[in-house]
Amino acid sequence: MRTKWMVGSAILIFCAVLQAQEGPVIVERGQTAGGVAVGTGKGPHTVMLMHHEMGKWWQNPDVVSKLGLSDSQVSQLNQIFYNHKMKLIDYGAEMEKQDLKLRTLLDADQPDDGQVSSQVDQVLSAA
Repeated sequence: MRTKWMVGSAILIFCAVLQAQEGPVIVERGQTAGGVAVGTGKGPHTVMLMHHEMGKWWQNPDVVSKLGLSDSQVSQLNQIFYNHKMKLIDYGAEMEKQDLKLRTLLDADQPDDGQVSSQVDQVLSAA
């Protein structure tokens, strides 16, 4: 019973990580999204764009001017963003590896509770 609870917890955590991924950006016509101008046709149309690097607010010229950011500060923010993104990729890969190990253990005809419990701990520590 304890194993099922731990596996359920690991699955919930994994789902939460997936849910935290970036989604689409909804932009009204006539606006710009990430430097891409959306058509200015007539009518109340809404266009949905996929923006892969949401959150780069420091690259918006209006925000840069309002905050008075220097070029070196923008470069620092770009480097911080890059480093963070690299760590997230590593964490995601480690999570997938540990999850695969857990699934392999659970797929056995008679899973070993000790091994499963240990692997659940590995999955949770990777999350």
